[in-house]
Amino acid sequence: MSGLRIFARMFESELEGRLAAVLHAVELDGARFHAPSVEEVIALGESAPLTPALMAQLDAIDPATLTADQRIGWAVGCQR
Repeated sequence: MSGLRIFARMFESELEGRLAAVLHAVELDGARFHAPSVEEVIALGESAPLTPALMAQLDAIDPATLTADQRIGWAVGCQR
């Protein structure tokens, strides 16, 4: 086996190890990640700065599933 192939195999092994560490860290972060509830998204939509992420979260809410009060808050957030 040439020196280049040995180096490539060593490098591949190192990359696999680093990738495993990154994936593990992402899993740990995912365990701590809390997706906001519909109520939280509506409250943020009413007063928080509108970001593309917040707009997408508001857009993902089906207004037919909301109570009358929630629909008002959702509409306020969508119209900002």
